[in-house]
Amino acid sequence: MTTGQRIKKIRKEKGLTQKALGELCGIAEPTIRQYESGRLNPKIETVEKIAVALGVLPNALIPNNKWQISQEIADTIKKGLAFYGYLENLGYSVEFNKVGESETGQYVEHEENGVVIGKSWFPDEEYAETILTKDGKTAIFNHDEFQNIQSLISDIVDVQFFKKIMKEGDFNAKEN
Repeated sequence: MTTGQRIKKIRKEKGLTQKALGELCGIAEPTIRQYESGRLNPKIETVEKIAVALGVLPNALIPNNKWQISQEIADTIKKGLAFYGYLENLGYSVEFNKVGESETGQYVEHEENGVVIGKSWFPDEEYAETILTKDGKTAIFNHDEFQNIQSLISDIVDVQFFKKIMKEGDFNAKEN
């Protein structure tokens, strides 16, 4: 399956039109159409934008997993996507907005058969904000505020987990 076919498949699974996907990632609708039809191939940087808009890792869009990222970045992205999915299940609409330009961050190299075919810039997180909407109301969180929400939810789960263990009399949690 080509990159364009993968974009189309995931876009349809998410219930998005080509126009809606284009708006989410800042790419013109005709260009999205050309990617999906195979008449145009997106650059690595463009695949990243489309992946973020679709809520998937970029390697889900590239055949043969040619997109290489560090395990740390992959884990961070996966955790973020899982948390956004959790919020959407609670009825929130989750959007992201780029704020300013980052001068710090890191480059991630993309390799094919051991040869670097491109690089992507991952800016520091403080250059993005998260927008939550529910019941017609909207709240905008900077990076630190949103990280705090994630941390609080994690803490609540941990407290409930250990309360349950203590209640059942098992003071030594088993390691997997």
